Amino acid sequence: MRAKAVLAVTLAVLIAVATLPQAWAYVEDPFDEIESKLVEKYNIKHDRHFVDRRALAKVLESKPESELTAEEAYWLAFWEISKSIEKTKHYADLMLQKDSSHQYQVLYYRVLADAYGGANMGYPDIELTKKEAEYAMKVIELNPDGQVGDYNYWSMLASALMRPSEIDLSLVSEKVWKFPQEIYESGEYKYLKTQDDLKKIGYYKWKEEVAEPHLEKLGNTFTWKLARKLPVIKDSKEYTSLFGAFGWYIMGAAAVFVAIMGYLAVRRLRSRAGTA
Repeated sequence: MRAKAVLAVTLAVLIAVATLPQAWAYVEDPFDEIESKLVEKYNIKHDRHFVDRRALAKVLESKPESELTAEEAYWLAFWEISKSIEKTKHYADLMLQKDSSHQYQVLYYRVLADAYGGANMGYPDIELTKKEAEYAMKVIELNPDGQVGDYNYWSMLASALMRPSEIDLSLVSEKVWKFPQEIYESGEYKYLKTQDDLKKIGYYKWKEEVAEPHLEKLGNTFTWKLARKLPVIKDSKEYTSLFGAFGWYIMGAAAVFVAIMGYLAVRRLRSRAGTA
């Protein structure tokens, strides 16, 4: 009788859990664990502080893609994040073909958000900005607390939405980035476990009414169109003026104007002195 009672209680608990709103736990980033297994499997040179990742990448890239595991495809996608968006997406697609579990769905959008975000550092590009924000939102929708390993995608989303202000502060209103920023800074993200939780805090309403319209119209602003036609200042960290990198063009033009006016003033004074 006791065994039957225990079984009945167990089944009741399982049914109750199954009927709860879908909840997802903290998603671990398996990169380090995967790498540790791969360096042993392929006899790659390594120690506590060093892994010959170039050698590991060479070994994995030499394998037929049909023989790569989901873990190996993820490692390659992660390896390519700072090198090539195209290759990152290629290996991420391959990873998802081999394992479409919830964890790998989160990791899929995570590596794409990181790849577009990395490529968008410095001088923001409209398409990269859109992709970075869209993929960060996908991570959050699949994993509401936004936490993947040590990194939080509520923070990344806020940064992505703020990035166009490096060209012109008027391109981004506070209401666009403030919502995800406050969720992150307040620590509220720690209590978001389900899509219902996202609904309760107004995430989907903010996305539909604020974030998506903002990203849609962003590339049509005058400042952005003009900036896209000007030469890009690559890797410049001096985005301190009101208009960010765009401000360097304004300051340069102003300096030329002042120099010309000064030159004309000097010529006028000399001319008057000569006729006196």
